[in-house]
Amino acid sequence: MIAASQVQVVADSLQVLGRVAAVFAIYLVAAAGIGVATARTLDLPAASGRTRLARGFGWGVVATIAMSILMLVGMTTGMAPMPAPIPLAIMSTVFGEGTPQPLLMLAAVLSHFAYGGVWAGAFATIARPVTVWRGIVLGVFLWLLMQVAVLPFLGWGMFGTAVTPAIAVATLVLHLVYGATYGALMDRHAVAVAH
Repeated sequence: MIAASQVQVVADSLQVLGRVAAVFAIYLVAAAGIGVATARTLDLPAASGRTRLARGFGWGVVATIAMSILMLVGMTTGMAPMPAPIPLAIMSTVFGEGTPQPLLMLAAVLSHFAYGGVWAGAFATIARPVTVWRGIVLGVFLWLLMQVAVLPFLGWGMFGTAVTPAIAVATLVLHLVYGATYGALMDRHAVAVAH
């Protein structure tokens, strides 16, 4: 006979899996929309500052998608030490727990893509060319910013130590993926010509 506690565990697990699937679906829809909207911008000549800003934003969004996929895989498989996807935790903290979940997820996705895009766009205007190593530097800078500002804001402590120090390692890996992806893509033509 199945105990009530076992049924509750299965129900809770299905509910969590449904939420993760919903977040992943929103990410994919938003990524497709943002990808279509920025696709023309990504291959423009890199001469002007405005164009570099736009191209940097577009490739920053692409790098954020790469980072987000890895984060969602970690959350779905239980390998990620974070209690919730960080963008969703931020929006839950900002808007409060009473906010409808679909609205929180939409805000989390859009703000995460915007954050990754804005930083990459700004970086593209000052770093010429953007290389993998320079992208990694940007990723590590954003990781440090998260560790000392965002995680304490969430109540997770600096470097996530109020929850588990493994958060610092997991988020570093995510930011290295972001930085390396952005660095590999942003000025790939200019770096190839230079070699």
